[in-house]
Amino acid sequence: MSSIQHYEMKMEIRNGILGAEEDLGDCVVDLGKIKESTAVVELREKVNEVKIYVGGCGDYVMNYDEVLSRFGEGNAAVNYTGLRMANLFELSLFGIFGSQYLLLFFLFCSLYRLQRC
Repeated sequence: MSSIQHYEMKMEIRNGILGAEEDLGDCVVDLGKIKESTAVVELREKVNEVKIYVGGCGDYVMNYDEVLSRFGEGNAAVNYTGLRMANLFELSLFGIFGSQYLLLFFLFCSLYRLQRC
């Protein structure tokens, strides 16, 4: 998928979210025309709350590339590279020290054989 198609898809999703946000705003206005009661006030507050969440979703859709690069994929890639390098370093140290211990073991074995002869 090209970046232009990707951007067009994000704009299409964003426009749908903006439409939903406008519909929720109209709903709040229509609820204001109804005779005031506790249920209407609570419903208007809930619709306003949903409108805020929907608006946040629209902002996320437009900026999710930046969000992922800051907190998601970017850090995951850096951490993965760091862990991989740390593992390679540990493996190389294990290889160096392990080979030295093997050498010492074989030296002691050969000294033991020489003493037995």
